[in-house]
Amino acid sequence: MKRFEPPVVVLDVLTQRAGLFSAVGHDLRLRAGAVSVSLGSDRFIVDIEAFAIAPICARVHGKDAHGVLSDGDIHRIHSNLRGEVLKANRFPLIHVEIERRAPTVAMVAAEVTLCGCRRPLRLFVERHGDRLVGHAALNQRAFGIEPYSTMFGAIAVADTLEIEFEAPWAMWSTSAV
Repeated sequence: MKRFEPPVVVLDVLTQRAGLFSAVGHDLRLRAGAVSVSLGSDRFIVDIEAFAIAPICARVHGKDAHGVLSDGDIHRIHSNLRGEVLKANRFPLIHVEIERRAPTVAMVAAEVTLCGCRRPLRLFVERHGDRLVGHAALNQRAFGIEPYSTMFGAIAVADTLEIEFEAPWAMWSTSAV
């Protein structure tokens, strides 16, 4: 089996605010810093270390806004992710199995194990030059995750997260196995 790891594979999670005082909070870009992809004949096996998912920046009007978050904000967000959101001590690994079909297929099925729950997920993938790019929507509650909130829910993270990923197109081709 071939293996690919960051920075070859990039996996980001985009959060959006929710709640009565959501204007006070921040939309975020989180990045998985430890992603390992193994290729098999019929599927990809993706392992993501929960401890290594960290905030990269805030997002303002759908665009990355570097410098908006203080070092304290970044530390607090990372601590909350590891602790109460992902429960990384108890569930240190996020495991994804993605069906491997012809490289022209735009929608593929995956199975995600997150916080001890295994659920199906549909991924949209496409080719951009020599890169494979894709995205998916993931509902936190489907995995038993209570979206992060503060001030009794007045500021919260929306239930659905957007997942973005990028990898070498060669991973998807049949010659990569």
